[in-house]
Amino acid sequence: MPEFSSSWFDRLFFSWMHDLLRKGVARRLEYSDFYNLDTIDMPVTNWKRYLRQRKPGRSLLVTIALAFAPELLLQAIFCIIVCILRYSGPFFLQRILKSIQLSSKNSSDMSVRRLYLDAFGLLILTLILSLTTNQVLWATRRLSVRVKGLLVAELTAKTLRRRGKGSLEEKKKEKTEAKDGEEDSPKASSVAANGKIMNLLTVDFQRVLDVSAYLNNIYSMPLTLGIGIWYMYQLLGVSALVGLSLVCIYVLLSKILVKRLAILQEELNAVSDERVSMITELLQGIKAVKLFGWESRFVDNIDAQRERHLNYLWRVTVWWVHISIVSFLGPMLTLIVIFATYVSVFGNKLTAEVAFTSISVFQMVRNELERMPGIFNSIVNGYVSLCRIDSYLGQPQVQDLEMRVALEPNDGLGFEHADLEWEGSDAAKENTSKAGAQDLATARKMTTKVVTP
Repeated sequence: MPEFSSSWFDRLFFSWMHDLLRKGVARRLEYSDFYNLDTIDMPVTNWKRYLRQRKPGRSLLVTIALAFAPELLLQAIFCIIVCILRYSGPFFLQRILKSIQLSSKNSSDMSVRRLYLDAFGLLILTLILSLTTNQVLWATRRLSVRVKGLLVAELTAKTLRRRGKGSLEEKKKEKTEAKDGEEDSPKASSVAANGKIMNLLTVDFQRVLDVSAYLNNIYSMPLTLGIGIWYMYQLLGVSALVGLSLVCIYVLLSKILVKRLAILQEELNAVSDERVSMITELLQGIKAVKLFGWESRFVDNIDAQRERHLNYLWRVTVWWVHISIVSFLGPMLTLIVIFATYVSVFGNKLTAEVAFTSISVFQMVRNELERMPGIFNSIVNGYVSLCRIDSYLGQPQVQDLEMRVALEPNDGLGFEHADLEWEGSDAAKENTSKAGAQDLATARKMTTKVVTP
C-alpha cells in the first residue's frame, strides 16, 4: 500500500489514492488494481497480537481491547480534539454577533478587523476539523479491518478444533450426566448447531464490525454532550440546569427502552438460530425428505418458525418506534423549557448573541441526543453478538495431538503376564518343535503393552 511510503501531506489529504481513483474513472476496476494490505493489517499479524493477550478467564472484549490498546488510545486523543473543534462554530458565531452589536453602537476599524479575524478563524478551524474527522474515520475503518482479520482467523481455528456432538468425549459426558439423572436441555443441545455457526459468521460478525468501524461515536458522544451542556450553562446560567434535568429524565427513559430492546434482540437471535438450523437440516437431508414425502411437514415447521421470527421483528420495530418518538420530542421540549425559564422565571433579556448561540449549541446537543438511541442500539447488538462469539469460542475442543501422544511411561493399553495361545489341531500341537515351545514359554512370561493415543 503506497500510504506508508507517501509524505505527511499526501496522507493528510489522502493523495496517495489518486492513481486508484483515476483508474476507476477511466475504466472498471479489477482485482489486480487494488493495493495490497500492509503487513500490519494482515489477519495473521493481528491474530498473533490477539493470541499474546489471550488468557484463560479473560473475556473476548477485554482481550481485543488490550490487543489494540495503542490504536484505541490514539483514537481517543483524536476524538477529544474533534469534539473541541466542533464547538468552534458556535464560539466564533457568538463573537461575530457580539462584534456586530458593538459595531452598530460604535463603528470603529477595530470592530471591523475583529469581524474579519473571527471569520478567518472560523474558516481555518473548520478546515482543521474536517481533516481531523477524516483521519479519525480512516483510523476506525482500519481498526475494523484488523478486528475482522483476527475474528476470521480465530473463528476458523475454533471451528476446526471444536469438539463435535458425536465425539468420544461428548459420549462419555452424556453417559455421566445420564447416571447423575441430568438431561441436556434443547437449548444446550443446539448450541453448536450449524444454524448458529452460520449466524456467528454472518450476522453477529457484521454487528461487531459495525461497532468497531464507528467506534469514534462511542468516544465523541459523551464528550460532545458534556461540552455542550457546559457551554449552555455559560450562556443561560441556571436555566440550562433545568434543561439538564429534563435530559436526565430522557436518558433514563431511553435506557429503559433500550434495555427492553436488548432483551427482544436476544430472543430474536435465538429464534433466528433455530430457523436457520431447521433450513440447514432440511437441505442436508433433502434426499430422505423427498423419498418419504415429508416436504409438507418440514415446510409447515419452517413456516411456523418464520412466523415467530416475523413476530419478534415486529416487536423490535415497535420498540424502535417508541425510542424514536422519545428522541424526537425530548430535545424540542427541552429547548422550549430552557428559554421559557430564562425569560419568564429569571427575567433575563434574550439577545441575539445568547439566542442564536444557544440554538446552535443546542442543535449539536440535540443531534447527539437523537443519535444516542441508534448508537446504544448498535452498541447493545454488538455486545450481544460479541458475547455469542465469546461463548462459541469457549466451547470444548478436541485435545491437541501433542497432548494425546505425550503419555506417561506407565500409561498404555495391553496385557501383563498373559498366557498367549495359537489355535491349531492336537497333532500340530504334538509336533510343535522345541524352539516353538521355548517361544511359547517366553511369551507367557513377557509383559505386552500396546500404547494407543
